[in-house]
Amino acid sequence: MRNILFSCLNQSFRAPGLVWLSSLQQLNEQTNFLSDTEVWVFHTPDFNKRGFEQFTFVHWHELPIVEFVNSRIPKRETQGMVMRLQAFDYFYKTGIKRVFYTDADALILKDFRDIYKTALSEETPLAACQDYVYTDDPLIGPLYKKVSFEYAHRMVINKNYFNSGVIYIDLPFAYAKLKQLGESSIMEYFLQNAHRYMFPDQDALNELFPKYIRLPRFFNSYADMAVSKYLTANEAMSARYRISKATIVHFIAKSKPWKVNSELLIERAMVPLEIYWNAAQPVLHLLDNDFVAALKDNLSKYAHIIEHFRITEGFVDE
Repeated sequence: MRNILFSCLNQSFRAPGLVWLSSLQQLNEQTNFLSDTEVWVFHTPDFNKRGFEQFTFVHWHELPIVEFVNSRIPKRETQGMVMRLQAFDYFYKTGIKRVFYTDADALILKDFRDIYKTALSEETPLAACQDYVYTDDPLIGPLYKKVSFEYAHRMVINKNYFNSGVIYIDLPFAYAKLKQLGESSIMEYFLQNAHRYMFPDQDALNELFPKYIRLPRFFNSYADMAVSKYLTANEAMSARYRISKATIVHFIAKSKPWKVNSELLIERAMVPLEIYWNAAQPVLHLLDNDFVAALKDNLSKYAHIIEHFRITEGFVDE
């Protein structure tokens, strides 16, 4: 059976979706991963596929918008939020055994196919990176626990809470686990409990599958904006260097390269903005003007940092 890689897009993620697929096209030129991997994109009914025609390798599938009640999240932001859970249910019903998911704000920069060798089991039906990316870092891990209000919430759900932006999952094992808990599908469980969650679909997956195979950091590397303001410049540079050398760079939360951001400089110093800009080049003409303007503005604002890393990257400790 061929490998499956997929992501999910709603209308608000059209531009990041173009960049995600562009980066995969560039990666295939280097690795030929499409020779044994299918790429799927799930999308909402209102999704505009104009400009996506060039990505002929994509398998498209439309999913209905599922709305749910959660007082922490504006209703407009809940639409399309749980598509990966819908996709898991879809793949399971169609007989697909294992799938690899990444958020559309995560760029795959190197050959990732070693992930398909992960030894999943009924006890540990999925593989992911522990959240945050630096919880096991001797400097940043303890600092995150101290300053992040989200930490306590996550520890209640799963003491080894993982980030669901990059997941490899064995669906028969996962659904066997669901049956043990008296549940018939991931989506049904989620809808029954959505009102309790701070990070809805991610919280549900952590609650259902607290035991998992922990992936190396390079499979889901990102800037921890919760603690970056407390770092020295050298610490932030070292973190940013590690991120830029990862297999998968994940632009989470405030670190979106297309967001106009007035955060403190040190908070953005960890984000490898030029990597995203390079990935966007083949589809730049298809992106909204505001999206491109934000990319350019961030690049200009932090150009001196980017140049500094080019000069010193061989001397920064990994």
